[in-house]
Order: sequence, then C-alpha cells, then structure tokens
Amino acid sequence: MSEGAQTSANTAVIRRSQEHAVFAGGIIVAFAIITLAASIYHNAGGALFGPTFEPRAISVLLGAVGIAVMLRRVTIRNEQDFYGGIALVGLAIVALLATADLQGMRGFAFGPATAPRLFAGLLAILGGAVAITGLLTEAPPLERYDLRAPALWSLAYFVFHYATTPVWMWIGVAMYVLGAVLAILGLRDPKRNTMVRGPVFLVISVLVFAEMIRPMGLVATTFVTVMVASAATPEVKWRDSFIWAIALTIFCSLLFPYALALPFMLWPKFWY
Repeated sequence: MSEGAQTSANTAVIRRSQEHAVFAGGIIVAFAIITLAASIYHNAGGALFGPTFEPRAISVLLGAVGIAVMLRRVTIRNEQDFYGGIALVGLAIVALLATADLQGMRGFAFGPATAPRLFAGLLAILGGAVAITGLLTEAPPLERYDLRAPALWSLAYFVFHYATTPVWMWIGVAMYVLGAVLAILGLRDPKRNTMVRGPVFLVISVLVFAEMIRPMGLVATTFVTVMVASAATPEVKWRDSFIWAIALTIFCSLLFPYALALPFMLWPKFWY
C-alpha cells in the first residue's frame, strides 16, 4: 500500500516537473523572441555588428536554451540558480537594448554607454555562469511564483517604448491595468501573497528606476529603487533597508558621475 502511494507521489512530482519545464522554457523562448525582434527593429538597415549585435546574439542563445528546456534536453538540478541566472541574462539584454542609442567609446574616452554596456556584459557572463551552476549542483525544487503581473508590465514597457500607433499605446495601458489588478488581488490573498510579492516588487523597482532616472536624478532614483526592491520579501527590516539604500545611493553617486565621469544628473531637473 505504501509502495503504491510512494509511486503515485513520484509520478506526480515528475509530471509537475515536466509541466514546469514546458512553461518555463516557453517563457524563456517568448522573451528571447521579443528582445530579438526589438533589437532587429531598432537596428533596421544598420550594420550587422552595430550596437544591437550583442543583445541579438544573446537573445538567440537564450532562445536555444529555452527550447532545450521545453524539450527537456537539459537536466536542471538546481532550479533556483538556473532560472536566476537566466533572469540575469535577460536583464543584461534589456540593459544592452536600452543603451543602444548612447555613444560608446571614443578613442580612450568613455562615452555615456560605455559603463552601462560594460556592466551589462559582465552581468550576462555572470548570469550564464550561475545558470550553468544550476545544471551541475543539486538543490530543492524552485518555489512557485505568480509571474502574470510582472510579465504584463514588462511587455507593456516594451510596447510603450516601441509603439508607433495609438492602438498599441492603448494595448500597453490595458496590460498595465490588468497587471495591477492581478498584483493587488494576489497581494490581498494570504495563500498567494508570497507567490506574488517577490516578482511584483522586483519588477516595480526596475520600472521605477527606468522612469525616474531622467527627471528625478540618480540620488532619489537609487534610494527609491532600493526601498521598493526591499519590499519583495515579507521578512524585510525597513531600518536595515533604509541604511542599505543610503549606502548604495552614496556609492552610485560617487561612482558614475565622478569616478567614471558619466553624464548622470544627481538631482531632479527642477533643482537646476
């Protein structure tokens, strides 16, 4: 009797693992297609080895990894490290696309895009290394998360920045609103709060940084971004987060405008 129950439980675990692989692999492939399309659209008629070559190449590799995951051609022993590494690679692609319009190196002088693209490249390498670690080390199964709201907001952000017609703008607005409704409902449900909270506040922190950095300057943006990201865990200690946000703000304020001589505004536009 116990052997039959154990066999049934193992079968259920295997089935869930297979379904999870198909779902996760599908998300990776979809993200790769979107970023590849965005890079091609951005570089339409441009040189092959232009500023969008790196995100195009990484998107192709990411899509191949997603297909391998969907077909279960790879054995993921440590899901947290593997998918975390893939997320870092995805973030690096977004950063490379976002800085494609900025000037790079000019001789030995840093351009506005030099440091961000350098950090994005290092982030992609680090993410790839973490993902490979997930294939080589053992760890408990990944916790379940609700990614619907963050996925809608991420897609809406791309729609807003690449939309050329009012129809697409309204589609982006609808994505934002639907994502907000799903996030609020999830956060108010005690059973689903932990599944929703982490992805929601991490994505919000990224969007906050993207929208605040130009009008509000580096100081306010860095501080608010860190505080919003801190809310991703229910175990947050706000006093520690406040101190950490101040430390990171000081570090970024000294690193980018002074040490790297990048043209970041420190303070909001209305202060000048």
